[in-house]
Amino acid sequence: MCIFTQYVNNSASPFHLTLSQSQWSPTLSLLKNRKVRTEEQILNAAERIFRDCGFDNARMSDIAEQAEIAPKTLFNYFHSKERLVLALIMRWLEKNYLHFKENEKRHVDETDDILPENAELRLEILDKERWLSTMAAQKTDILVSYRWNSERLTRVLVADRNIRISRIRALQERGSVNADISPELISQIYEGIRDNVLGTWLLTPDSHLDVLKTNMRQAMKVFVNGIRK
Repeated sequence: MCIFTQYVNNSASPFHLTLSQSQWSPTLSLLKNRKVRTEEQILNAAERIFRDCGFDNARMSDIAEQAEIAPKTLFNYFHSKERLVLALIMRWLEKNYLHFKENEKRHVDETDDILPENAELRLEILDKERWLSTMAAQKTDILVSYRWNSERLTRVLVADRNIRISRIRALQERGSVNADISPELISQIYEGIRDNVLGTWLLTPDSHLDVLKTNMRQAMKVFVNGIRK
């Protein structure tokens, strides 16, 4: 129960108004929905401004005007252009996360099976919105120390890592992968190599998708050969 105290006729005696949680839930729901709609308005406006003007030429005031909100409201949601870019890349990843999920039921036979079976599809999807990924890589800490603030995306990433570790462990039991290195460390090495190739590509102007695919294949070949028993 929620209890509110109201003073009537300037009296020292409080009047207690008691309301159940269910009575207030529609109001709370409306407030939450309004917040979500406003945030979506802001992100849509920011995406248009960033795409058309670039990061350096984009102004928070222009984003607020495009979103049809007051600048103060914008800063209540996002205090900088960097936070807006991170929110945009997070929204994009959430919309596309199904393409990045590992296949839990995939048969494990060869050492190459440690790698995701849809690896090149992932790169193609990333290339479609390269302007945003490149902006995030250049203007934020996403490649260094950023922590995902999306529970759903975090769950997917953790689940994918656990699936990969299980595949590595299965291959070690089969004698295909060096068992002197822990499955967790092998998974970390894979992620480090993958992220390094992606980061280098994003930070290299005019580097095409074919270059990324070639570099990733070569890097993964070295990785697989290095852990093969």
